[in-house]
Amino acid sequence: MAGIFKNKFKYNISDVTSGCIKQKGNFYDIGVNRTKDYGPTINTGFWNAVSAQTAGQLASYQYKGDTYADEGPSIYVGDASTFYEYVNEMGIGTFYDTPNAISYIASTQADIVVCNITYPGIETNTLRLLLDPGFTASYPWTANTVYDISSNHQNGALSGGTTWFSAGTDFASSYFSFSAAAQSQFIEVPGFLSQMANFTLQVWVNFSTTSSSDQVNIVSQVPLGYSNSNFFITLDNSGQVIGGFKVSNSVTTTVIDPTPGTNNWVLYSLTYDGIELKGYKDNNSTNSTASSATLQTNSQPVIIGGTTNNTTGNGANNYFDGKIGVVLLYDTAFDLTAIQSNYSAYKNTRY
Repeated sequence: MAGIFKNKFKYNISDVTSGCIKQKGNFYDIGVNRTKDYGPTINTGFWNAVSAQTAGQLASYQYKGDTYADEGPSIYVGDASTFYEYVNEMGIGTFYDTPNAISYIASTQADIVVCNITYPGIETNTLRLLLDPGFTASYPWTANTVYDISSNHQNGALSGGTTWFSAGTDFASSYFSFSAAAQSQFIEVPGFLSQMANFTLQVWVNFSTTSSSDQVNIVSQVPLGYSNSNFFITLDNSGQVIGGFKVSNSVTTTVIDPTPGTNNWVLYSLTYDGIELKGYKDNNSTNSTASSATLQTNSQPVIIGGTTNNTTGNGANNYFDGKIGVVLLYDTAFDLTAIQSNYSAYKNTRY
């Protein structure tokens, strides 16, 4: 790989390879789209992905101006001592002398992020929301904000003492922890969705308990108390994981997992293509429900954990109890192949 170089902005957004995850401000793209050619080339000007990153190494993803395309790739991999010099060259501070500190300060910049993992090659086209507690550009460090690394940049706020656990030597297995006894724990993403004809919602879940007397929220657009909800995945009072949406107070649901277990990571996916609402567990389809409903605009926030109506006082057994990992939302309906692709990308590196 190329040696140290100062960060450069890439102003011509049209030159950026499509399908990559964008950091806040659209100043640079994290190259995780493995379907594109690797660079740098005269056409792309930057690398799409890091093919190998060993323990103890850090990787930087950044923009550089089109006139500097011959200076090396916009992804640089090196050890911690190399990155001390790298950060000093960038002029963002000289007192960041640990890998964690370097990753953190770089993640606050608009045009660069430093990662301590190689990011999985997930689907990125039509991505509307990506919250990942195991990725340095997304997780909240010591603050209460989890950063959305899709192009929308709709960051989530941790409420009620919701805890981020930095699991794994490289943080890749980190997660959010919710306790049913702490009834105000949830993550709230401000309302940002316009009307969606189709969608795919995916969430990694690890239940501590699956017993409840009411609907326990996993991820939803606040379905209770509102006439429309574009999506929800919940645990119902019979112990099943269900998914659905609401249009003019009419609810359409399908069972995703009739017998969810505890203390084990699982990926739940819900898709709607205007014809069928489909549920998936891990990399397999489960159930579907026919529907021709048109989803309606709902300006309410996206809620992760907590309850389906984001209120307190309903009793501890109505609140999510367990861990939640990556949350992804797309405005298109995935087929089974795309579901399996995202499942494999995370399963092989995180869970």
